[in-house]
Amino acid sequence: MILKSVDIGFGWTDDPELLCKKLILQHKWSSKLYNTGEWVFPISPSNEHLFRPLFKLIQETVEDLYPKIEIVDRTAWVYVSNAQRNQMTYHNHSDVERDISTVFYMKKPADGGISFVEYEHNPSEGELIIFPANATHMPLATTSEEYRIAINVNLITSNKYLDFMHR
Repeated sequence: MILKSVDIGFGWTDDPELLCKKLILQHKWSSKLYNTGEWVFPISPSNEHLFRPLFKLIQETVEDLYPKIEIVDRTAWVYVSNAQRNQMTYHNHSDVERDISTVFYMKKPADGGISFVEYEHNPSEGELIIFPANATHMPLATTSEEYRIAINVNLITSNKYLDFMHR
């Protein structure tokens, strides 16, 4: 598995704290989803325009890393967790050898990183993790009352890993 980590920071927004508050509020309103087994939610349509610069930056960052990648679409969702709400299940987002998963850490307490079968990574706020969508991974639990906010973006590609990940 090839894991990349890039500090992209918060230059894409004027007010990261306000965006965190909006996502925490949406998380609280979406609690009914947690009863159905869903632990993530899409950014609400009324707030999505605030995150378009982030989505653009994520795509540009991936294209810089992999110049031969052919991105045709994306999906995005948010995972908000704290000591009361954690979901720890290994999973992947693709069973084919294409597509890229990314996780941007909007807010990050001291614990609560990401685990891959091979190792764990404890990112910092403003960090973007980039990995193949078929890599098995899971969010690690946080013991903090402080919220962890991870914005997940999967980039759908028309070409396979062999076409763009290997030089």
